[in-house]
Amino acid sequence: MTRLLSLILTLTFSSLSFADLNKGYACHDKQDYACALNEWKPLADKGDATAQGLMGAMYAFGKGVKQNYFEAVKWYKLAADQGIADAQYNLGTMYSDGRGVKQNKFEAVKYYQLAAAQGFSAAQNNLGAIYSTGEGVKQDQFEAVKYYQLAAAQGNEYAQNSLGIKYSIGEGVKQNKREAKRLFGLSCDNRNAHGCNNYKILNEEGY
Repeated sequence: MTRLLSLILTLTFSSLSFADLNKGYACHDKQDYACALNEWKPLADKGDATAQGLMGAMYAFGKGVKQNYFEAVKWYKLAADQGIADAQYNLGTMYSDGRGVKQNKFEAVKYYQLAAAQGFSAAQNNLGAIYSTGEGVKQDQFEAVKYYQLAAAQGNEYAQNSLGIKYSIGEGVKQNKREAKRLFGLSCDNRNAHGCNNYKILNEEGY
């Protein structure tokens, strides 16, 4: 399960803050993080959810500020509570890993589910892994397959590989090695080394 934090800069934002957010994006693209913070912090302080999510990411990665997971969690939660999907995912990751907050797998699942419901593929993939292992939820291979399918359909290479494994061994779904090979191929096309290796194995087995 990938635990990478997400810094998504293509979010929905209000027309009132559009110009200032864009100025921040331009600064960020130039790696002028102090400039980006100068644009985003006032918006975040006024309650702009997009800016709050971006502030969380800046603190999480230490861009323009000293890395501070506690501050990251604070900003992520403000944005997550306003429905920003990538902030919900990031907050779930913080809870899962115990960064800036006491580790809590149940809270991680809660925020992943919120992001997954909005179609956030990384959250869907993580839920697939969580249900597969029973980490923070009752183990359920059918639920694992469901979430992997949702993420794989969006081109998530990790989910494509994991779903391929499910088909290969017949866990949570009827065994189908040809479908497994197809999924491994998609994962490989998306530059996932595990997908490439699994594709090669099934190919050598004659599937």
